[in-house]
Amino acid sequence: MSDATVTLTCSDDISGCNVTYYCVDTANTCTPNIVYTEPIVITDEGTSYVRFYSVDNEGNVEDTKYAEIKIDKTPPVTTIEIIGEKYDGYYRPNVTIRLTCEDNVSGCYATYYCVDTTNTCEPTTEYTEEFELTEGTWYVRYYSEDVAGNEEEVNSVSITVKKEVISPARLWLGLVPIIAGAGYILLLIKLLIEGKVSPKDAFDFGKVIVTAMILSIIFFMLAMIITQIM
Repeated sequence: MSDATVTLTCSDDISGCNVTYYCVDTANTCTPNIVYTEPIVITDEGTSYVRFYSVDNEGNVEDTKYAEIKIDKTPPVTTIEIIGEKYDGYYRPNVTIRLTCEDNVSGCYATYYCVDTTNTCEPTTEYTEEFELTEGTWYVRYYSEDVAGNEEEVNSVSITVKKEVISPARLWLGLVPIIAGAGYILLLIKLLIEGKVSPKDAFDFGKVIVTAMILSIIFFMLAMIITQIM
């Protein structure tokens, strides 16, 4: 709410009202000692207390009363939490979005959001629970409103969700052991033909190379499969 105006009215049907006293503080402990002559305007944000009492023409003093006034001029603040695995500036599917509103004066009333691909949608869906984003480049637009009616400016966050793709460099790195192993086998065949190694030595060394190549292929394929699944 904006500034608050407080009007005090005394009523005494017997001797009539003589004077009304008041004071304003934030702890509700002040002693009313200001003579009330006109409406009281409260401008400070936060919680204020107007304490007051009246005295009639016979000198009877009313018990001190108070009114609590809360003024909230500041919009709430909404934070977004992106829950997911990030790599190279992107997120792997699927991503969970969590919005949290904070307002320390009047409190949060509601949070609204929308999701599109052009960053132009109007946040009209009330946020009640976390939601997911699938593959694509998305804009999450959101804002909150507090109990006093203050509205936050619309926030916007761009989030790209996609599966990781094996780059040519990484693909080549995975093929290097396989190509090297094939080269060693061809070299062994050449040496065997030239009689520079015995058939037994060539066979034993060849088994080691083939085993290493097979393991390299298995691990490389597993890495590709796991990357595409995640």
